[in-house]
Amino acid sequence: MRKSSLITTSPSAETFNSFIEKLREAHKKLFENRNIGLHRHILYHFKTPPSELLNEHTGRLYEERSIRGLKDRGIEAIAVYVPFHLTRSWGIFVFVEKLCGLAYHISRRTCAQFDKVLALCNKAIIRHESFHFQTEYSATIMETVIMKPLYLTYFERSRPYDPDEEALANAWMITSRFDIRGVRDELMRLCDMSPPGYRDYRRHIIDDRFMSYDDVRRFWAQKFLNEARLIFLPVKVEMPAGYRLVPIYYVSDAWRKSLIL
Repeated sequence: MRKSSLITTSPSAETFNSFIEKLREAHKKLFENRNIGLHRHILYHFKTPPSELLNEHTGRLYEERSIRGLKDRGIEAIAVYVPFHLTRSWGIFVFVEKLCGLAYHISRRTCAQFDKVLALCNKAIIRHESFHFQTEYSATIMETVIMKPLYLTYFERSRPYDPDEEALANAWMITSRFDIRGVRDELMRLCDMSPPGYRDYRRHIIDDRFMSYDDVRRFWAQKFLNEARLIFLPVKVEMPAGYRLVPIYYVSDAWRKSLIL
């Protein structure tokens, strides 16, 4: 059986999750316990996705749905971040078939090897979702200092999504320190066709290569503290391995329907 080359949950995530559990106990009013809407997948999620699904056949079947989803819903058609403020079943949830569909689409357009494109797309998607984690973590730092719920308030008023956060998350992805050069141009093309916010990532990129981290800090200050000025927080925005603190799960509709575990 071919070994998966996708990013999976690291030991650091287990340690961080223990820290979050302690925060839950110490600051109960800052957290909730909701039905996250992914409950039907929970019994069928994988820290390492089944290799039988990671192939061009799956990609070919899901290419159209994946690209249509990107145009309709942005990157969240491929993966979603579920906040730890809402549930203990938190983390990044990657939809395996949609990821394969995206990889197949890009590999077909670039004539690149599917497996290599799949690994690069996965890195890019994780990078996008890790920005949502960084945003939540920064809010947590602020609210545990002032002892006032900030993230939950922001989450409620930004439904179905915050255009500024998605623009920054896509800029975070496109300027990733991971080597995603093989798929960057295609991802930018797809982002340009995505909904408002998702397609506005370019305003946060400097010289087509670097992220404007001051924009990130201003965003956090404005959203969580209603401050127009830039605020420096005790968190390293440039943290390239932030994803290692987040549980990463790969979920599959096809695998669920087949009832093969």
